[in-house]
Amino acid sequence: MIIPGKSVGKIKIGDNIDMFPGAVKESVLSLNQTLFKYNNDIKIRTNADDDINWISTKNIDLKSSYEFINIGNSFKEIINEYDLLYDDFEGLFKIENTKGMCFSFGTENLSEVIKSNLKIQLILVYSVKMDNDEHLWFDTKVNKNNLKDFI
Repeated sequence: MIIPGKSVGKIKIGDNIDMFPGAVKESVLSLNQTLFKYNNDIKIRTNADDDINWISTKNIDLKSSYEFINIGNSFKEIINEYDLLYDDFEGLFKIENTKGMCFSFGTENLSEVIKSNLKIQLILVYSVKMDNDEHLWFDTKVNKNNLKDFI
């Protein structure tokens, strides 16, 4: 189960990476953060204390606590149910008034997402503290009433 701001499967925000001996270090990022790969379909980012603050997955078998936010769901399915916020720098979407989870259709091109009715390729769960982070800029509102503005 994918729970915004909390967990992806058995991996929880705030857990220490040492709890997952199968996690393989991929790279050291800025701000003393490290990226790990786990079970081939999960990426984990840790802080300087090796505590998990970010988990992403492409695993189609893991389901979200939001009915229409799952790997493989189409843009039209989602936009018919939720108003979204869009980060055009990262190409990420999130449900308006929701914290701790965003998702990607695999492109930063909003027009392409809408016209091609792309499907979710990645779901990212993160610490809700990061919703105020300067690196997450969900400043474009997208809903079923304003789609033509982006095509």
